[in-house]
Amino acid sequence: MLEALKDLESVLGPDKVSLDDYETSLYERDLAPLPSIALSMFKTRPNAVVRPLSLEDVVKTVSFANERNVPITPRGAATYGFGGALVTSGGIALDLRSLNRVLSIDREGLTVKVEAGVTWKDLIDKLEREGLTVLAYPSSAIAATVGGWIATGGYGYGSLKYGHVKHHVKALKVVLPSSEVVDVPSSSYPLELFLGTEGVFGVIVEAELKVKPKPAVEKPFYASFPSEEAMLSAVDELVRLEPKPFTVEFFDRNLSGFKREVGFEVKPAPGFIAVYEGSEDEVSKGGKNFLAVTSKHNGEAESEAVARREWDQRFYALKIKKLGPTLLGQDLVVPLGRVREYASTVLSIAKGYGLTPGYAGVVILEEAFQPSYRVVLMPMLLTDERRRLAYLSTLPLLKDLCDAALSVGGTPYGIGLWNVPYAENVLGKATLARLKEVKRKVDPKEIMNPNKLFFVKTRVGLPFSASQYKLGMKLLKPLKYLRGISKAAELKAPELLRGALKDLYVCAKCGYCYSVCPAVEHVKLESLSVRGKIYHVKRSLEKGVNVAVQPFIDRVYQCTVCGRCRDYCSTGIDTVELIEKLREYVAKLGLNPKEIVGLPGVLSRNFNPFGMDHADRLGWIDYTNKLGRRLLRSLKPEDLKKLKYKELEKEGLVKDKAEVVYFVGCSAAYYRRNSRIAEAMVRLMLEAGEDFTLLGPDEVCCGDPLILAGYTDQAVELAKRNLEAIGKRNAKTVVFTCAGCYRVFTQEYPKLLGGKPSLKLMHSSQLLEAYFKEGRLKVSDAVGLKVAYHDPCELGRLSNVYEEPRNVVKALGATLIELPENRWNSLCCGGGGLLRSTNVKLSEAIASSRVKQILEAGVSYVVSGCPSCKSMLTDALPVEKGVKVFDLVELVAQQLNLMPPEK
Repeated sequence: MLEALKDLESVLGPDKVSLDDYETSLYERDLAPLPSIALSMFKTRPNAVVRPLSLEDVVKTVSFANERNVPITPRGAATYGFGGALVTSGGIALDLRSLNRVLSIDREGLTVKVEAGVTWKDLIDKLEREGLTVLAYPSSAIAATVGGWIATGGYGYGSLKYGHVKHHVKALKVVLPSSEVVDVPSSSYPLELFLGTEGVFGVIVEAELKVKPKPAVEKPFYASFPSEEAMLSAVDELVRLEPKPFTVEFFDRNLSGFKREVGFEVKPAPGFIAVYEGSEDEVSKGGKNFLAVTSKHNGEAESEAVARREWDQRFYALKIKKLGPTLLGQDLVVPLGRVREYASTVLSIAKGYGLTPGYAGVVILEEAFQPSYRVVLMPMLLTDERRRLAYLSTLPLLKDLCDAALSVGGTPYGIGLWNVPYAENVLGKATLARLKEVKRKVDPKEIMNPNKLFFVKTRVGLPFSASQYKLGMKLLKPLKYLRGISKAAELKAPELLRGALKDLYVCAKCGYCYSVCPAVEHVKLESLSVRGKIYHVKRSLEKGVNVAVQPFIDRVYQCTVCGRCRDYCSTGIDTVELIEKLREYVAKLGLNPKEIVGLPGVLSRNFNPFGMDHADRLGWIDYTNKLGRRLLRSLKPEDLKKLKYKELEKEGLVKDKAEVVYFVGCSAAYYRRNSRIAEAMVRLMLEAGEDFTLLGPDEVCCGDPLILAGYTDQAVELAKRNLEAIGKRNAKTVVFTCAGCYRVFTQEYPKLLGGKPSLKLMHSSQLLEAYFKEGRLKVSDAVGLKVAYHDPCELGRLSNVYEEPRNVVKALGATLIELPENRWNSLCCGGGGLLRSTNVKLSEAIASSRVKQILEAGVSYVVSGCPSCKSMLTDALPVEKGVKVFDLVELVAQQLNLMPPEK
């Protein structure tokens, strides 16, 4: 098989195929925290990973597999925990996430056509910009793909009001195991054949979905109750009233308590959230129903703010893994009226394993069911897979939870690999028999997602039937007697990685990091995601093999450290800190990329990362004065009259004492295209009458490049020098135009030096906002500009400064245009994390994505608060488009006529 698969690269191209162990090993698991002993029953590592970019690529791959009898397993984000996307017999893992385009939107017909790999989040974002949205979506919408949800679950938020996804799918385009492309539905292939059947009949490559106008109002309501019985009674009553809620999700006391422990605001009591959407009148009526039902059942309605924050956190329930760090559970479909009975059984089951359960449930409505109101119920139990024997002894509870659901008229939510023994319960005997017959006809070679849905064979050929499953679980139960002596296995890890060990297990493998990473958008490798890096480190440490292999080192530095994955992480891992630790580990081994290996030496000699003469730290003043003289010559007489301008003098700007220090930073000091940033800041502070000073030659690099490279120890000396220079001047405030310097002083210096500097640290946007509020800067006339503001990662996401720069733009009288992805969700420009030094091509590719959004916004001016962002966007924007890029202080200084405009 391996020899045959080598031909794949020539068929598809090397960028679309991975055959190396490093990349293929990252596909051997999905979301489920199953021990290696369970996975060892199957060959879950693929021999090849294929990342198709088109329908043609999928057809070629399936044709290749069919001709050579190679198993092929379609895969989305692998957010489904039942093993449906797991390879079981080696072969090809077909990663469809690169097929992620929205192909067309029909506003009149209320439909959208998409490729199967687009995430629900991205689809919703694009539709909402057009005034539309989807009918329902999964609770893993940030990473889950449209094709994946259609092929597996299909119930989620919105299924109470709009039903299962099968009611929303109008058509599919599918590649059959023969490589024939068919449009579904057809006389031969009904839609139902590909809905919830987990890709065993073919690869879904496109889908046409029904959509709806974006509701005028969407409002969540939250209530807490004295008991589960009261809460469930309230839910049962509310969902039957009109208007029907968009969704209702409830939580028992234990789960609410777990959530409270990890930062959610809900009370540690049974509660539910109900979301209404539609017109003001419809939502108002729904709210009245909610309050009446809550009161009737002795509940307490929480504030609108608490309800809104709970709803905003709906994709982050897995944060409770921090308490484990392992979360065992099931997804089940149970009649609403029997949830209380089932929950009592869960308590009893969990007690037998020495665990405390919690549960959450999303109410769904399906007229075909009797009763029609059901719940996708998720019992969850915190445990610790590092206590290996104890953990193995708890695995039989997964079967116990399923069996208990069957006893109350429920079923498992999906089948995949691990629930094949329950396939008849989920699908029904007649349907299962019919599907088996279709499988024999459509896939006679059994190459398409084998060992799923119908019949499973282990790697040694033994059947994985209900009786074997039952026996296996029974054999594990005696291990419970060893729980008391089972201790958490200590991984043998280098000292620098020990602080990251718990993160390795807290990671839920949800794939959120992959779906939001600006680098992954251009290099479609699982190993580039934080999930991929974490799994590699964890797997290597568990096996006792070298972590720092070359592909890992490459991936650790193919990152802008923008923090987007951190803010989206479903379990709350500080991925920025994790990447810094990994880079520090690599640096200690002396394995940094060659482009940055000399940084410590350069900074120790020149005190800046560019290797420029330290004596020229104030050289920007002479440069900007010279530039100013040239620009003045090009101004019209009437513009000259308005200008309040004279050349800057070094002597008056470097003082022995001052209230405020302006920390210029290396980029503005040495990188001449950014020197006007420093000039603008100085002129604004002079105009405001500020008592300030520059540090001049006493200023050295803040240390950001060293920290990002992994040379944290060497950054300590720079930090001490800077703080000593500031202290010498008795300054109380330090202001920065560089977002990186600001972040390092506020966040890294306390870690490097063991305490926060006793200084007020301000970004230039914060100081300018204060100047405008205090009347120290004034605009005589509204400037009438349309300005797009780009949030720098180090200022916005990593430092939480969002509103101040926007307020400054508004204070100028300019119209602020928000880019599609902004504030904490801002798209990185590609200039951070030293990526421009280590991988220029990738850095520029990331910048191109942001430039596309800027051009689509139709603005003439883009403003940021970071010299690096200014440089990246300036280089990436086509000159002929005429879009000007300014730092915020440059725009303000020019609009206040404090410096001549640069043509």
